Amino acid sequence: MCGIVHRDLKPENILVQLNDTDNTVKKTKITDFGLSKIITPGDVMEESCGTPAYVAPEVLIKNGYSDEVDIWSMGVILYTMISRALPFHSSDRKQTFHLIKEADPDISGPIWDKISKECKDLLLRMLIKEPKNRITVDEAILHPVFLKHAISAESA
Repeated sequence: MCGIVHRDLKPENILVQLNDTDNTVKKTKITDFGLSKIITPGDVMEESCGTPAYVAPEVLIKNGYSDEVDIWSMGVILYTMISRALPFHSSDRKQTFHLIKEADPDISGPIWDKISKECKDLLLRMLIKEPKNRITVDEAILHPVFLKHAISAESA
């Protein structure tokens, strides 16, 4: 099985088309595959690339990485969509990288009180520092957050 690792997922690279009638999502497209790479299972990449705020810790550690980096980036995007802030950010690039490698995402406060425990669980599993322990795409698709909405979409 071959797959594509995007390696630069961020909001600017995700296009959403809405339905004219009710503003629900009609189509979603991922763009800018300039840093992407086709890999097979077991392949390890070593090039440091990606947008700093969205890059996975294993890319910064420079011991090689695989497709788990895209799940990390999607976790950063989800966090940002919910909180309107990046989970690991500083005006200093070195400090941002330190936070990505060492800090836990902050899911406390009024915004997070309104978010379901299932959504928080998915988010935290996407932002696990150790890539082998991070949720996979196959596991994420079967996560209660997605199953709940898949059933809702089918009945609509």
